[in-house]
Amino acid sequence: FLTSKKEESQKKNEPDISDVKVFNTQMKLVPFLYLAIVLIMFVLGVFTDFLNYSVFGLIIALIPFLAYLIFDYKKDESVRGK
Repeated sequence: FLTSKKEESQKKNEPDISDVKVFNTQMKLVPFLYLAIVLIMFVLGVFTDFLNYSVFGLIIALIPFLAYLIFDYKKDESVRGK
């Protein structure tokens, strides 16, 4: 009975792990997306003389980027803890 339960839990865990792997690879692309958006906004800001707008956009884009870095660091820490 115990072994069958263990096998069941392993079967249940397998798809979860693959989902997490996909999620992690997507999360690693997020900062690059933000940086690309920041660069586009900055270039547009320079060419259209909206420097205030581009700086504003830079700050807005950096907030989730920093949040991502903090989240990623904490996640790595929790993984090492285990």
